[in-house]
Amino acid sequence: MRVPQQRVAFVFYPHAGVRLDSMPFAVHIIKRLALSGWHVDVFLWTRFDERNSKLPENVHYKYVGMKTSPASLQIAELTLRFMGHTRYRCVFSVGQIGSYIGAIISAASRCPYVLLNDEFPSFWSHSRWTYLERWGASRADVIVVPSEDRCDTLREELQIEATRPFVTIRNSPELNLPIIHRNWHKVMGIPRGKKIFVHAGFLGDWTQVPEILASVSYWPEDAILLLHSRSQDEAVRYRRQVSHLENPERVFWSLEPLSEDLLNSLVSYCDGCFALYRGHPNNELMGTSSGKLMRSIVCGTPVLVSSFKSLEFVTREGLGIQIRHPSEIPIAVCNLMRNRETYRAHCTRYAASESSLREIGWAKLVETVAEAPRGIVLTNPR
Repeated sequence: MRVPQQRVAFVFYPHAGVRLDSMPFAVHIIKRLALSGWHVDVFLWTRFDERNSKLPENVHYKYVGMKTSPASLQIAELTLRFMGHTRYRCVFSVGQIGSYIGAIISAASRCPYVLLNDEFPSFWSHSRWTYLERWGASRADVIVVPSEDRCDTLREELQIEATRPFVTIRNSPELNLPIIHRNWHKVMGIPRGKKIFVHAGFLGDWTQVPEILASVSYWPEDAILLLHSRSQDEAVRYRRQVSHLENPERVFWSLEPLSEDLLNSLVSYCDGCFALYRGHPNNELMGTSSGKLMRSIVCGTPVLVSSFKSLEFVTREGLGIQIRHPSEIPIAVCNLMRNRETYRAHCTRYAASESSLREIGWAKLVETVAEAPRGIVLTNPR
């Protein structure tokens, strides 16, 4: 007699076309589920190149296309599409829309529901999805966040009770060692000997790209800025918007998306990495949820970060420099160049604990799901 596969659903529907492989705290959970023996159905709203996937074979990607339509029609379409999914033992979700779909599948399958959240609802304009996200959160058995700094505000915005359990799994990538070696000066067409400071991630005003560009002329002559985007279309479009800040000899653009291993190689090669954000509670309480920040630290590259209180650990641990005003960027660049090896040593020491922290977070999640109504043991499919 054939034993039915034990399956969990993972709904990945974040805003702004974020790629699954660029969200380490989500990937870590998928990987642990798969390695525990679950068949994981990952529902994606963006195309995913499985050739670059480092996840086990029992992770099954299911691309979900949906035509652009009014929210009311989207809600109806998604409800009808997912209310028939009744075979899952547990459901996980990412994103505002994902939280609604995850709750639908959980209700249909009568199983525990784990909500992953890395963006406050207030970061997006209020819409019907805002209320549906709260409805989804009200049905979640546990909420996973990438930074402890976010718990209180998220609880308030989602309007959930103080007893709802939260688990922290930091947004730090797991490196495949040894890190790939590339001569990135040659790959990017950067003159040999130049010190590279990289902004790797979303290109937009809210990540202070204009402020960084405006400061480059005041950097040391042997320092350059590399802007790397996760999307070629995004990079081309945004480069046109900031063309008035072009500085061809000092600013270089990386227009081709990179695999996780190659992105880690690039970041580890550079002399510094930018993780600056404009003020908003979603950013001010970022902490260890910033992917570009945590990737840089794990790769041993010091960071230039915003002066938010949640990022004070960067200064305290000697991982980089906090920037209060764009006028401070040039001297901060000088500082990182002058003390490069000291900062790198601090980053390496700090990153050494990330693996154990991931395991602690995973163990806490397993414990919490087991204690939920209709709880299951995530480490033992049966």
